[in-house]
Amino acid sequence: MENQSRVVDKIAHATEKRENCNKNSGLNNAQNILAEKLENIAGTINEKTAGGGERSEITSYGQEASHILHQSADYVREFDYETVEADVRRYIKEQPGQCLLIAGGVGLLLGILLRRK
Repeated sequence: MENQSRVVDKIAHATEKRENCNKNSGLNNAQNILAEKLENIAGTINEKTAGGGERSEITSYGQEASHILHQSADYVREFDYETVEADVRRYIKEQPGQCLLIAGGVGLLLGILLRRK
């Protein structure tokens, strides 16, 4: 009976590990797709603003937006969900009362906003 229990535990652990791996690869794929799209948009904006010979206000805004989008793409690529999840879990353990108040406030605001419609 104990051997069966160990086998079941090993199967459950392996299944959980596979699911986490699939989830992480799915998140990584989504991260890469989003980062690529941000880079493409930044490149398009940069091309459109680089064509103008004069240094107008619109050109400078376009180049600034392109720079911000490039930075955003880098941030998305480097973002680590597991670290953030660990930080959130640690914060919840350290400040449970504050977290409950925040969750209650967010729930109240969502309830008010959804009730209006």
